[in-house]
Amino acid sequence: MFTFENPQTPIIENNTVVNYNGKIFRIENNVLEYFYRVQDEANGEWKLVRMTGNSASFDWAAGASLVEDTIKNWINRE
Repeated sequence: MFTFENPQTPIIENNTVVNYNGKIFRIENNVLEYFYRVQDEANGEWKLVRMTGNSASFDWAAGASLVEDTIKNWINRE
């Protein structure tokens, strides 16, 4: 879902817009310092996802993967 210029620090850029299966999501980074906010643009519903994947380490790729999973699961629950 995401392509990064620098795979060593795969941080999703602030205000990234994703169209996934016809639904639009906006992603903000650095919310409460270490979270992504993933928002469904259609209804304003949002979820927080850790930017680093977990609180014990800085695994930015894990955080980006969690954002992808969050968006995919959002679509699948409907």
